[in-house]
Amino acid sequence: MPIELDHTIVPTHHKLASAKQLADLLGVPWSETSLGPFSPVFVNDGLTLDFIDTDEDFPIYHFCFRVSEAQFDAILGRIQAAGIPYRNTVTGPMNNQINTEYGGRMIYWNVPDGHQWEMLTASYARPAPNYFLHTRLIDAPREVVFSAISHPEHLARWWGPRGFSSTFRGFDFRKGGAWRFTLHGPDGTDYPNENTFADIVPQQRVVIEHVASPHHFLLTIELADQGQRTLVTWRQVFDTPEERDRIAHVVPEANEQNLDRLAAVVHDIQTTPQGKP
Repeated sequence: MPIELDHTIVPTHHKLASAKQLADLLGVPWSETSLGPFSPVFVNDGLTLDFIDTDEDFPIYHFCFRVSEAQFDAILGRIQAAGIPYRNTVTGPMNNQINTEYGGRMIYWNVPDGHQWEMLTASYARPAPNYFLHTRLIDAPREVVFSAISHPEHLARWWGPRGFSSTFRGFDFRKGGAWRFTLHGPDGTDYPNENTFADIVPQQRVVIEHVASPHHFLLTIELADQGQRTLVTWRQVFDTPEERDRIAHVVPEANEQNLDRLAAVVHDIQTTPQGKP
């Protein structure tokens, strides 16, 4: 079996309060007592953090939890509800911002004893080989970029690689809604597509599940403020590394062309009446 970390001891001056706060934020069980003088937090079926009181000085520990997108939203909501400040870098001021530079989302926060907690949705230390990641800085505010994604009349103008056009057969822009369309290639070949909107956070994130063959994937489009501009993070995850590698000769360039077309449509929306050329 692979070696796994079973437990570690976390020194604190207030073990009950520290253990309870972490457990409440993560949404996991904990106990006031356990074997020995510990208050354990049961992070998952295999990992326990054992909080222990001490009167001595101790070094500051850093713990990082990898979570799903839904878990990130839930934990962040609890952090915000508790009024706990957080930041998007390992050091620096608490700016209550989210880091999206590494293909996912991450934040850092501290407890009164000084220990630092990190939460992320994609590991930058062990990048998964089954996805393509692209970023693009677009000269427009988030609401305009989101409009280019959420309105079918705009989306139809930029979706697909250069030279492609599309005919929508259904567009239900809500969580769980279906999006069906046909891509028309420059050589006249038609490519039927069927997608589902797996998640939508207005002006922040759209998650699209491509459910039709031959390639199943999950595409997450994240929008983040960069001054008056918008950083678009495009993360396309396939079921296996092998599936990703089979189409690696065409997908990266196609995705970049998609983002080129998105930027052009956003420019039209801003500069042309009703966003039409």
